[in-house]
Amino acid sequence: DQVVNNKVQIYSHSNYIYLVNPTKESMSGKVEVFDVLGRLVLEEKVDGVNQFRLSVDNDGAFIVRYFDNASGEISQNKVQLY
Repeated sequence: DQVVNNKVQIYSHSNYIYLVNPTKESMSGKVEVFDVLGRLVLEEKVDGVNQFRLSVDNDGAFIVRYFDNASGEISQNKVQLY
């Protein structure tokens, strides 16, 4: 089973989505961005950073999910882009 733990902070500002590891440890995994209908709109690899910024072309509400390669844990949040 996959566990959602939200150890990685996910938030938006303006038209960007940010992922931040508050422990300052490097993240290595995958980010997926879904629209409100559940369609995958963006997928990016994250490797060796403790914060990451994504840009999505559309405005609206999105579900952002981060999968950690090492632990298998998931962080997710709903964000609004303007």
